[in-house]
Amino acid sequence: MLAALINVITSPIDGFSYITKNLNWKHAFLPILFLSIFNIFSGTVMKEEVREMNFDRASEWINNSDRMTDEQKDQALNSMEERMNSSSSIIGTIFIQDSIPPSFGSLPQWPIRILFWSLFALMSGNLFLGGGVSFGMVFTISSFAYLASVVEYIFKTGYQFITGDLMFFTGLGILNIGEQGAFINSFLTSLDLFAFWRVYLVAVGFTLVYNKSLNNCLGVLSGLWIFLSILGSGLGSFIASFFS
Repeated sequence: MLAALINVITSPIDGFSYITKNLNWKHAFLPILFLSIFNIFSGTVMKEEVREMNFDRASEWINNSDRMTDEQKDQALNSMEERMNSSSSIIGTIFIQDSIPPSFGSLPQWPIRILFWSLFALMSGNLFLGGGVSFGMVFTISSFAYLASVVEYIFKTGYQFITGDLMFFTGLGILNIGEQGAFINSFLTSLDLFAFWRVYLVAVGFTLVYNKSLNNCLGVLSGLWIFLSILGSGLGSFIASFFS
């Protein structure tokens, strides 16, 4: 099992060959556990920086709000500052936000993200690549492919700890086009090297279960990735418009 975890990163074909032949959906929760641990680690190491960033964002929204009086704004800011400075409970520590932009997500993000990706990947694979691969197999492949984000945590959190800069991007988010939360900014930020690495690893796994070439599998999954990035960015900007 440990060798499979390592091989997914260092030798994907060998890693997924073992996974598709010997593992099932129950084993998929081991990578999720690793991701959750690193989520908590990232959030703990950069806790003060993430807290300060969240306070600045919320303060900006409150101060720019036309729906609140000056007195209400002061009360909201004071209440928020007290909550942020209070000692964290065990639940608060477990569900701490990580330091990885743009989502700055907490522990539940990983099973949810992998579940939804697996559902769409299954539909795309069975539709465009043929065959009747089970959801359990796609979920297992996707879960292990997301181990690329463990490397992302190590790399990005290390950089953030050294520099103190949370807004560190390894994709088109570095262009800083558009306002944060706007569609174009969110979309470009989602086009990240580590995100593509995850897509590539899933494609390697798909070559084994769909018996198709890597180019075919990568083409289908890359198209799905772009589609979901557009969809997620659009929904995110639409929801954000209600709070602006």
